[in-house]
Amino acid sequence: DEVGEEGKTARERAGVAQEPVERAALDELHGVEGSSPRPAPRLVHGHDCRVLQARGDVRTVSQPGSTGGSTAPGFGSRSAISFQARTLVADQKADRAIYSGAARVWQEGNSLQGEEIVLDRLGRQLRATGNVMSRFTQRPGGPATKPVVTAITAASLVLDDAQGVGRYRDHV
Repeated sequence: DEVGEEGKTARERAGVAQEPVERAALDELHGVEGSSPRPAPRLVHGHDCRVLQARGDVRTVSQPGSTGGSTAPGFGSRSAISFQARTLVADQKADRAIYSGAARVWQEGNSLQGEEIVLDRLGRQLRATGNVMSRFTQRPGGPATKPVVTAITAASLVLDDAQGVGRYRDHV
C-alpha cells in the first residue's frame, strides 16, 4: 500500500487491517464448524473482526450442525457442504457470506454454481446470480434405487428454506 497521512497505509486509514488470520477466525465469522485445511491466500479483516474478506482460491467446508438443520438452504443437514470462489466476504453480525467469482457450493450429488452465491443464514436463503447452473440428485425409493438428476440453468436462483421454495428467474 501507498503510505500517506501520518505514515499510515490506505488500509489503515480506512480502518482495515491486513495481517495473518487464523483459520478458526474465518470459520467463526462464516459460521462453519469445520473447514478445509487449505487456507485462502489472502485474508483481510476489519478492526472489530465482524467482517472478513478472503481473496484467492477461497474454500470453506460447513460441517453438519448439532441442531439438525442445514447450514445452507436447499441442501441436506447430514453431511458437509463445500463452498469455493475467488473471493469471500463473511459478515458475522449479519450472519451472511458472499462468495464471488466462479462461486460453487456442493454436497454429495447436489451442486450449484454462479458468478455470486450469497448465503443468508438469518433469512434462511441461498441466492445465486450470474450464469446459474444447479444439479440436484434424488433417490425417491431409497439408496438402492436409481437416482433422479435434475439440472437447471438460469440467470438467478433463490432457495428459501423459510418458505420451502426455490425460484429460478430469467433464461430458465
